[in-house]
Amino acid sequence: MAKILQSAAYDVVEMDNGQSALGHILENDIDILVTDLRLPVMDGVELLKRAKAAHQEIEVILITGYGTVEVAAEAIKEGAYDFITKPIKKAQLLRTVEKAAERQYLSRENRELRPQLTGGSNSRRLIYVSSEMRNIARMAPSCTLTVSLAEIPVDAMSASKTTSSSVRLSGIFARLAWALGTKTYSA
Repeated sequence: MAKILQSAAYDVVEMDNGQSALGHILENDIDILVTDLRLPVMDGVELLKRAKAAHQEIEVILITGYGTVEVAAEAIKEGAYDFITKPIKKAQLLRTVEKAAERQYLSRENRELRPQLTGGSNSRRLIYVSSEMRNIARMAPSCTLTVSLAEIPVDAMSASKTTSSSVRLSGIFARLAWALGTKTYSA
């Protein structure tokens, strides 16, 4: 397995048991862990749990010759990226590792680009079109969600509201209040 991954230009570190692998994970930045289910000292599922607890971003691929649906379901539930049964096919291993690496890359890129979208702060902008929405935005200066809203018809905002436009308007404001994280809205 190591030779297959090395021939595909992956940096590979081999360990003798689950405990050694966990020690290496705790001391180094590992993107992808490919491990057998049955290991000396610590089994693959326990290694998966501890690796994910230490580095949530790590992608874990479990390999076994004793695969059952229950074990695969447990592994996926614990955060495994994939579960491969033996005998391992070279193409399947490479495809799985490549997809895990792509997921790692996209996740890292997402974390790096997110601050650019929010201008480096945790607060987000409220996007509005009408003067009515501008007034609402002034009432909620620290919005916590980007919301794009179409202009509310002026007749729905007028003082002579009908019952149906009142209900529609209340629904709009209730949804807006929910999106802004406000627990209550009273019309």
